[in-house]
Amino acid sequence: MEVLFHFVFQLIKIALLSCLYAGLLYFAFKHISKSNKDSWFQRSTSEKVKFWIISGSMIYISLFFWMFSYWGSHGLGDSARIPIGNGYAIENINWTEHGFVRGVRTIDNKKISMTRFKLIDGNLVGNLESWFDGFENNYFIFSLESGQLSEFVTKPELDNYLISRNLPKSKELYSFRENYNNYWLGWRFWMLP
Repeated sequence: MEVLFHFVFQLIKIALLSCLYAGLLYFAFKHISKSNKDSWFQRSTSEKVKFWIISGSMIYISLFFWMFSYWGSHGLGDSARIPIGNGYAIENINWTEHGFVRGVRTIDNKKISMTRFKLIDGNLVGNLESWFDGFENNYFIFSLESGQLSEFVTKPELDNYLISRNLPKSKELYSFRENYNNYWLGWRFWMLP
């Protein structure tokens, strides 16, 4: 049921955004056509309502497909998702404190599950913590580019590794909700579905 409500909300948000963007596009085209009479911009904006409906529909369809793309999908209903690059995403179900990355396994062949993490220069750094799995190690760093996973027992051991690779120390690891808000709130919240 949560998914349905969120989906309907997203459809309404896309409709409002496409109306706004179509209006902005109309005024931009109108401004451009003032300097060049008898141009394509002048002809396309000659019928205001037709231009607004056609451009609004095209923008609506584009935003709808964007919502399900890798970079646009942030989850529906009780699921949440943060794209982190190279086809990887951190996912969460029911807004619990645990996030996980599909397709990446730890040394003890368990799916990465974490409560605190941070993306540092193309590397995902986090703790290994799960409510149902025990892990051999406590921290990890995952290179998004190479797909290499390194695990560490203690945080000082992790920090020494980061320093040796000229990466910033992991002073703060953030919760899933903090990372989600840092990524999706702001301009993405207001400008995209």
